[in-house]
Amino acid sequence: MNMFLWHSKKEGTSPKPDEFRLSQGDFRDDEAMPGFVSYYGIPSFFYRENIPEQIENEEKFHRVARSTIKRLLRGSPSVILIKDMSRGGANLWTDKIPEIREMAISEGGKLLMVHDARCKQYLFVFDALPDLFFEMIYQLINRDCRYQNIYITYSALANGNQKDADIASIKEAALLNLHIDDDHPIFIIQAVLEYPVEKIFNAFTTTCQSVEWSFFPQ
Repeated sequence: MNMFLWHSKKEGTSPKPDEFRLSQGDFRDDEAMPGFVSYYGIPSFFYRENIPEQIENEEKFHRVARSTIKRLLRGSPSVILIKDMSRGGANLWTDKIPEIREMAISEGGKLLMVHDARCKQYLFVFDALPDLFFEMIYQLINRDCRYQNIYITYSALANGNQKDADIASIKEAALLNLHIDDDHPIFIIQAVLEYPVEKIFNAFTTTCQSVEWSFFPQ
């Protein structure tokens, strides 16, 4: 049992069945970002081991995650940041890059890249996030390339045209960063202090209802 799960059970914070709980704080200390408020969302089945409904619940989690990301990014300039730390080991992602680049451009997006010996970064920048591109990239990275050292962050940006900005400026313009943990069914959120938390709560309330989960913010 991992230390986070053990600590949560010890503190009596386990959600009730069919509940999705959102807590303020960093899931891992090294993920903290200065000037941002952090939250992590955990479904109840995370705390239960070897349950028959595990696959069904994983599907429900991803339905909640996809719908919540789309709701929170809707109406904002958006960026999808993909970090490839596989050192060439994720063939599915590597083979798809030309197709993904072409799709992003056809949807009015822009691709920026920066590579070093440790990590390759791809930023797909949009004035508004296209549904087709989002669904494709979510399935590829959060599902098909899971555990392959390919990491993705979805961000809502401050208003204004970001497509002509450089990578540093785009990252600084982030109001909200959304990430699905690679190892666990955990939704990680980082928001600037002034971001309305009610918007986050409302998005989760709606998406959890769609899979018959109750939403419980702490």
